[in-house]
Parts: sequence; structure tokens; C-alpha cells
Amino acid sequence: MAQFRSWTGDFKKEQRVSLVGRSRAEETRAQVLERTRKEREQRRQEKLQQRSATTIQARHSTLRSCEPGRPARCMQPMKAGIAPCSCVQAAWRGLQARQRHQAEVRSHWLACYGDQADTASSVHLAPNSGFLRGLCYFADITEAQDVQLLAAACRLVLASQQAAGAVAATGPAAEAGGQAPQLLLCMHAAAGKQQAESVLYQCQHLVALCLAALSRHAEELGGQLRQPRLGPAAAASSAIPVPPMVEVALLLTAPNSWEAALGQAAAAASAQILEFALRHGLFAQLAAIAAAACPEVQTAASGSSAQRKAVPCGEALLTALTVRILGQQAAVTQRQQQQQQRRQQHLSKVQGVQLLLCQPMLLQRLPTLAPAATRLWRQTVATLHALPASALSTWLQDSHGFAASNVGAAAGAAAALLANLLEGAAAALKADDGQQLAAARQPALQFASLASTLLALLPREPFFPLSTRWAGADASKWADDDEDEGGEGQALLVAATAATKAARLPWDPAQQASQGVVAQLQLVSSGSLLRALVRAILPYSSAAAGGSQQLGQLRQTAADVRQLCSLLQQLMALPGQRQRVLVMLAFSADLVQRLWFSYLRPAQAAPGEGWVPSGDAACDPGWMLPVTLFSLAYSSFIITAGDDELYTAQRPLPLVELYDPQSSGGVLALLKMALWHVLWMEVAPSQGGWAPEAAALRLKLKQAAGKLMGQLHDRCCHHPFAPTEAFQADALPGERFQSEMQAGTAAGRQLTEEGSGRAWGLLSFAPFLVPFRERAKLFQAVVAQERDRYSDMEMMHAFSHQFGSAHRFLPIKRTQVLHDAFEKMSGMGEALHGRIRIQFIDAHGMEEAGVDGGGLFKEFLEMVVREGFDPNLGLFKATTDNRLYPNPQAQLTVDNALRLIEFLGRVVGKAMYEGILVELPLAPFFLKKFRGAYCDINDLPTLDPELHRNLFFLKRYEGDVADLGLSFTITDIVLGVAQEVELAPNGHDVAVTGDNCLAYIHRVADYRLNKQIREATAAFLKGLHELIKPEWVRMFNEEELQMLISGGQQGLDIDDMRAHVQYSGGYHEEHPVIQEFWRALATFTPKEQADFLRFVTSCARPPLLGFQYLSPPLAIQLAGSMLDERAPDRLPTAATCMNLLKLPPYRTAQQIRDKLLYAVESGAGFELS
Repeated sequence: MAQFRSWTGDFKKEQRVSLVGRSRAEETRAQVLERTRKEREQRRQEKLQQRSATTIQARHSTLRSCEPGRPARCMQPMKAGIAPCSCVQAAWRGLQARQRHQAEVRSHWLACYGDQADTASSVHLAPNSGFLRGLCYFADITEAQDVQLLAAACRLVLASQQAAGAVAATGPAAEAGGQAPQLLLCMHAAAGKQQAESVLYQCQHLVALCLAALSRHAEELGGQLRQPRLGPAAAASSAIPVPPMVEVALLLTAPNSWEAALGQAAAAASAQILEFALRHGLFAQLAAIAAAACPEVQTAASGSSAQRKAVPCGEALLTALTVRILGQQAAVTQRQQQQQQRRQQHLSKVQGVQLLLCQPMLLQRLPTLAPAATRLWRQTVATLHALPASALSTWLQDSHGFAASNVGAAAGAAAALLANLLEGAAAALKADDGQQLAAARQPALQFASLASTLLALLPREPFFPLSTRWAGADASKWADDDEDEGGEGQALLVAATAATKAARLPWDPAQQASQGVVAQLQLVSSGSLLRALVRAILPYSSAAAGGSQQLGQLRQTAADVRQLCSLLQQLMALPGQRQRVLVMLAFSADLVQRLWFSYLRPAQAAPGEGWVPSGDAACDPGWMLPVTLFSLAYSSFIITAGDDELYTAQRPLPLVELYDPQSSGGVLALLKMALWHVLWMEVAPSQGGWAPEAAALRLKLKQAAGKLMGQLHDRCCHHPFAPTEAFQADALPGERFQSEMQAGTAAGRQLTEEGSGRAWGLLSFAPFLVPFRERAKLFQAVVAQERDRYSDMEMMHAFSHQFGSAHRFLPIKRTQVLHDAFEKMSGMGEALHGRIRIQFIDAHGMEEAGVDGGGLFKEFLEMVVREGFDPNLGLFKATTDNRLYPNPQAQLTVDNALRLIEFLGRVVGKAMYEGILVELPLAPFFLKKFRGAYCDINDLPTLDPELHRNLFFLKRYEGDVADLGLSFTITDIVLGVAQEVELAPNGHDVAVTGDNCLAYIHRVADYRLNKQIREATAAFLKGLHELIKPEWVRMFNEEELQMLISGGQQGLDIDDMRAHVQYSGGYHEEHPVIQEFWRALATFTPKEQADFLRFVTSCARPPLLGFQYLSPPLAIQLAGSMLDERAPDRLPTAATCMNLLKLPPYRTAQQIRDKLLYAVESGAGFELS
């Protein structure tokens, strides 16, 4: 540091030596002060410049967001070596200079042509005149005076027609087919190339300014835009600004306006003007004009153009320019290429024809646009389909920045865009022959991609509210099937959003969505839309049409199918749309046939090429999503159409496609493969399990494919089309299944998939992959485990009343068994799981002799079942084939009906719990409810065959259904009085017609099978499930449940019976009487064997898994003495409570046969042991 020489004020320092060899003299005090002052002033100036630059930059940003049509005042890019503040200041000075020059030009122009351009004439339209050139240079559309000047210029252009070229036609059709008025301005272009360039330069700026002014002041000029179009002649003398500006824009962009001057170059001139307008935001301007000129109206109020007296000028402008842009393919393609180059950096610059479709209900508000709707639709889809969700979201928000104060502007635009695309999709994808079908394939895939992205971005609740779920009778056949839509819909929603990670567009909850758009969006389930979409992507609907596909084609088909299925999955995840979409896919779109023959069938034959993994978070090996959609649609078809379609018409697929013994393919094989893979073979990639998207897809596959497999299995049981083995897993050894099953039960697991092992997962979703015998063993093992658990608990609490030890013996009067049983057992609670002993009281009030070792309780249950289920009591009714179901009118005829029915449910549950077979034939549709299934039209024959025949006649009725005079009501006979019940809101006023006939049929079936007995069924199942958990019986169908209750249907197996019988009283296996007994029993007919079994056990059916499982065990006891000569004269007797046959010592097999048949047929010989 320099050392000061003096403290007297002389700040001379020691001389410093420069390293470069140059020395500087020491500074004086005055020099130091001056240098310091200059540095301080320099710093102050830099700070001031920095603050000024910040202010200028802010003002510049405001100017850059100027109105459409106003010349953009863009900043010049910064040059290397120039400071940012200097660049901004230079741009600001240039902008101010331009504004000063514009002001000078304005003053000169007004001095020449007047404040209202009233001194201008047609002479001033010459190319070398400064009239139009100067106006286009200084005009500011934000100023009202400049808009008036612009309108005056347009009047002058219109008025300066050549007299010989004037044409009377002034409507929109004039430009389409006739000759347009020959404007003097256009004719100047014939003077040469230089003159033509000058004229076109002025015209393109004039058109751009007119469109910008109309869009900038659209709200103020809305009334004028809605007025009928006047035509060029009338607009030239109009006092208001809109008509002349509209006519000038229409005439200068029409190719035939330039034909007289330019000849074949007329189209190029029109394209140049349109392209310039495009670069200045044409469609953003048209969108603003449309919003003001054609306000949103209700669908019912909108009419076609033919019904209106005249077309509004705003609509005429929008329609004509849109049609011309779409017609000028070269210019539009060039514009799109320019946009594509900018898209990666400036998505907000993508402003094209698609902006029009962001206007709500476009075609309903602009019916004259209908002829160009298909081209508009395809252009929009082709432009936007490739944008990912995040990019499309950015474009929507940037494109609607003019409504930034409205939080939901972008969401509203997206909803309007999707709604307009849905409305036009059916027409745009319509194909009448194979060539048109092939041409529609690519637009259909593009639409599927764009629609999927828009659905992922849209907020659900405002645009798909539950209140819009199909009202009225037309949709009644689907509404009740939506009871399970909650869980399945949630799984669909998770799977549907798997591929899209972009956030949904913002929406203000206080804002109300356009009701017209909401109504339009319901077209997601339109039959015509889904049919056109599916036909375009899946062209083959039969084996003959499908033929064989090349491997390359198959891989491309796999990608197309994934795109289609992703969209369909999203549609079904929308609130309230799932069932309607499924029905439309199954019937209108023929999805089952087309997906099978176009993809699944050929892919099944070549899985290496057909199954293409998705490669996303869903981890789909290529077939999961298509098989899920296939199963859902097929299942919906079966529920809705009825079994006659499956067997008689063989729809949706021929039966040979379900199972073909000559091949290893078919629907059953595909379903088995899918279920076996996802339930048994597949292992999660990590200990944490599958990702949410993959888990949701697999859950939906299990549910859908398992449900379809069960439906086909049930129908095959009634009308076989395949052997039982076709439904069973080929690679499932019984020993392996039993070992895993026992491991699960030993661990105390419930019959659910979560943590319960593969065997339990199979039984939860696809029980028919497992043979019935194995499932029955599982049921008995689970119940036995539960019994042992309660038995251990009873022993631990033997001296307490917690488990009902005080109610160990139940006194039951034989004269009122049902009453006493209901009274004594209704409050037992958990004690019902334990052992219950019965003490019978005879008619004299005396206790009967004998101790209940299990036999008395069995007899007690049989007596309760006979009395409680007797139709004469009124709690249950019998079908025409004597199968029982809850009486719909039980509450009107029996006191405490629901409590009694609930008690009978406990009785049946206790019988199943204890393994006691009871003779209780229940109606199949009622048994179906045991496993939580919903009854449909196919179950109606098990309740009322006559009603089913009548409804089938109505379904096939060839005349006019309306002539039958039916309404959506049904007649009930209540205590002998006919009462009319409405099947739909205001059903009296809804006539049954050909359109809603199917809905009426399903409503009737639903009322009889479900609604009419809903309360009674719920009460019965509540009692049943107190002992038999729902998951224990969900793995059985109706016939199998009946066998669990009443025994098997396989007939009497004498060898099995002989191997498990017990002897007493002197009999043994080698006893001569026993040997003759078995020989006699072998001669019985099947009916006689069933009667004999009922005689001994009170049940005509043998135990489900054999006599080894009969409780108490079957026993034969010697009645009398071998030395008693009168013993053979006695009849055999039985103690059904003990499953005990008391057989006298007969001498021959014939004697045994005669005595047994006599006792069985006479009903004599029953006694209590």
C-alpha cells in the first residue's frame, strides 16, 4: 500500500512503477477529488439507466401482448457485446421513432383525404396512391376513429366496382359458384407484376386489419355481426362499420374476385392473402368473432340454415374463410410446417383451424359450416393428435390467454374442443366400403389419441356430472346394473390415467359449465360414434372377413388396438358412462366380434408377434387391456341380450369360437390363459408389489375375465357347448392346489386375494378354473376350521355365559317348533357357532326321553325347515317347478316377516355350517343372490317361465310395439287387489315403443327378480352370513350351492355308501343279512334309491363329497333277533335324526327289497330312536 508523506493535507504518494514499463506521476489532492467525483457520477448514471431499462422492458412486454391484428412491435435480438439495457433502450427509441412517424403519416393522410376519408375517391385506390398504404401503416384498431376510417376505406373499395362486372348475387353462394363483383382495386393487379405485388400487399394488410378490428371490438359490434349479410352493393352504402369490412374480407379472399385481373394466378393471390391472415392469427380472430356473432344456444333452439331467412354476416365471414383455408391445401400445409418448426419452442404460436373447434357447440351455432365440418374435423385431429398431454395443456392455456382472468377458460376450451370432435366423429369416420374404411383408419387412430389426451386433461365433475346419467326409460336397462360401478369404475379410472401424468386443467368450482357442452359430451357413449370408431380400427367382424394377417400387420394392429382400448377404458371411467358405453360397444359397435377376429384370434395363434408389450407403467404384456375390454363387452352382451342370442343366433360369436375341440384356441382358452397367468403364474417385479397402474389393470382383468368365464360356465351347465374340463385349468394338479389351500386355511386367512395365496386368488376371481370337488373340499375345510375355533373357545369359557353355555339345551315344543326355535335362537348371537342341543317337549308338556347327541338337532333343523319354508305359511313362495323364494307380500300377511326370514337364513346357514343336508329346493335365481350376483333377464325363466315367454314374444314382435298399448308399468296382485307399479319415473306416461322395448323388458325382469324381493332377500342373506361368510359361497354357482345345501345330484354310489356305513346290534360287514341287503339295494331304480335315501336320512340326495362326510354317519342296526321267527314280518324303520336304518333280519334279497320299498312308499316306519 502506498505510504503518505504528510498529514498536512498533501496527499502525495510514493511514485508507483508500472509493470509494463510505464510510470505515472503522483496525483494531487485536486486530481483525486475530481476523479472520485466522476466515478460517483458514472455509478449514478448506470443505476438510472438500469431502472429505466427495467421500466422500458415492462412496457415492452405489455406491447408484445398487443391485440390480434395490431402490428407487432417486437424487440430486436440482442447482439454480442451489447449490454441488455442498451439493447432495450435502442428498441424503445426505435419504437418511439416509429410512433412519431406514424403520427406524421396520419396527419398528412387526414389532411389529404379528410377526417372521415370523405374526400377520397376511386382514383385513390391506384397502387401508387398513398390512400390504402398509409391507412394500413398508421391504423390502430384500438382507436375507434381508426376503425371508422377503415370502414370508410372498405366502403370506397366496394363502391368502386366496374359497371360491367357488377353481379346481382350477394349471398354466400355467390363466391362459391358465381362470379364475384369485379372490384377496381383487384383490376389494378392486371397492370403488371410490380403493380400486382403492390395491390396484393395493400389487400392483405387491409384484410388483416378488418379481421383484427372485428375481433378486437367483437363484443361491441356483436349486434351488427348478428345481422343478416347485406352483400357488396348494400354494404357500400351502409352507415355501420361491420358490413363493409365483412364484405371486403370476403371479396378480397375469394379467388374469383381476382380471375379477371390475374387469370390462373387468382387462386395464388387468394392463398397469399389468406396465408398472411393466418400469420396474423386469423383463426384466433374468427374464434372471437364467432363468440360474439353466434352466441351459444340450446340444442333444441338451434336450427338449420335452411330454416333461417338469412345468414348473419359474422357467420358468413367465418364460414367462407374457413372453407377457403381448408380448400387452399398448399398454403395451409405451408402454415402448418412453419408452426411445426416453432412448436418445440413456442407452443403458444400454434394458432390454426383447431381454434374454431374450441368454440362451444360450433356446428349448432354455425350451421352453414356443416358442409366443411368433416374437413375441419380431420384437419384439427391431424394437427393436434401428436401433442403430448403437457404440450396440449400448454397450448390450450396459451391460446386462451385473452381469458386469463377466467380460471377455467382453458378447461372450457378443451371441453368444447372434445365435444365438437365427438359430434363430428361419426360423419368424419363414416365408411360405406372397404376403400373408405381403410382411409378412415388413420383419422380414427388420430382421434383416439387426441380424445384420450383431452379426457385426461378435463376436470371430471363439471363436465361429466352424475346428474346427466341417462334419464327416462331408454336407459333403464343399464341403470340398475351400475350398482357395482363404484369399485370397478375406480379401478378403471386408475388404469385409464396410467399413461397420462399431466395435471388436469384448472377449473373454478364456483363456475358453471356450459350445459350445451355438457350435453354434447354425453356423445362419448353414442352408438354411431363408437361404431364408426371401432369399424375403422377393427375392420374384420367374421372369420371369413378376417383371413390371416402378416406378422408385420399383426404388430401394427396390436399398436392400433392398444390406442383404441386406451380410449375406451377412459370412456368407461367417466362418471355414469360405464354401462352405457359397454352396451353400445357390445351391440352398436360389435366390439366383441371385431376385436376377436381382427386381433385376439390371430394374435392367439401367433402370440410371439401378436402380443406386443406396452412398455409403460401398466406393464401390459400386450393382451391384458384388450382381453379386459373384450370380456367387459361380451359380459354386457350376455346380460342384455339373453341366452337365445347366444345359442340360436350365436351372437356375438359362433359357439365354435368359444370352444373348438379340433384346435387349442378359442375364447375359453384365451380366458383361461389370461386368468391363469395373472392369478397363478405372474409375480410382482418387487417386494412392494405392482405399480398402481399395473395393479389396477390386473385387478380389472381378474374381475372382467373372471365374470365372463363364470357367465359362460353357468350357461354351459344349462345348455352344454363345451365339456366341463374346458373351463378348468390344465396345469393345476389337485394335490398342489390342496396343499396351498391347506396352508392358507392353517394360517387363518379369509377367502380374499390380499395375502391369501394363489389358491385363494383363483377361487375369488375364477373359481371355475378349479374342479367343483376341490372347491367343495375347501368349503368344508374352512367351515371345519371355523367350528374347531369356536369349539376351542367354548372349552376355554366353559364356566362363563359369554358363548351361550346357559343356553346349552333348548326346550322345543313339538306343537310349535318354528315359534319356539325363533324365540330361543334369535338372541343367541355368537353362540350359534357352537354346539346346540335340543330337548323336545311333547304335546302333554313332558320332556321326551333321550339325550341329543346330534341326531335330535338334525331332526329339529329338518322340522324348522319344513315348517318355515312351507308356502302355506306365507314367508316363501314356490315357482311352477316347486322351487322356493321369498314371498314379496310376506310383510303384508305374516307378522315379523322380515325377522322370521332372517331367522330362516340363520337356520340354513347353521345346516351348512354343521354339514347337515336338508331337503330344501330353492329357486336358482334366489340362490344366485347368495354369491352377491345380480339377476338379469336370463334368470327370469327360473321364476316365471310364462312371463319370460311373453317378454321374449315382445322382443321378437315384428309389428309396431306401440300398437300394443303398453306403458312402463307392471301390475301386482296384492292381497287379491290389482295394483299398478311404475317401472320408471312417470311410467304411466311413457309408452313402450320399438326404441325402448328392450329397456321395458329389462325393467320388468329387474322388478320381478330384484326389486320386488329386495328387502326379504337382504333379511335372509343377513341371517345366512352370520354363520356362512359371503366369500365362502361366492365360488359356487346356483346348482353347486343347491348341492351344498341338499346334497349331490350324481345318484347313489352304493360302493361309497358300503365303504362308510357303520353296523350295530349284531350286524357286521360279512353278515348274511347285510350281504343280501346290498344285493337288494343294487336292484333299485335311481328314483327308488333316492326315496330310500330320503327314508333313512330325510334327504333324497347323497352327501356332496360322499358318505364319508355324512353327519351323523350312516348306520344299519339289527331290529329284533335272528331267533325271532316273527322278526321278518316287521317293516324296516329309520331314525332320520341319526341317519339310522333299523333292518329286521330278513332271509332273502327279494324279501328285503319288498319290505324296504313298501316302507319307503307308504311313508310308514318313521320313529324316534
